[in-house]
Amino acid sequence: MPLKKQKHVADIEDRVRCPFCGSSETQREADFGTTLAYVQFYCLQCRTPFEWIKWDAKAPQSDLPAFLLNEKKAGSNF
Repeated sequence: MPLKKQKHVADIEDRVRCPFCGSSETQREADFGTTLAYVQFYCLQCRTPFEWIKWDAKAPQSDLPAFLLNEKKAGSNF
């Protein structure tokens, strides 16, 4: 199965909106945030820094047990 081509941050950057005020007037501050999976942005409208996750798709399927995925199985008390 071929891997899906990952989108570069620059390709998606114009779609990043501020999670606080919803403005599209944002600028990238750093390529990495608190982890490698995040990019740091700054909202020019409300002047709030925020992080945006680089993952732009639905999480892939996993073979992990349901209790590790935080999913409740039928008949389970967990």
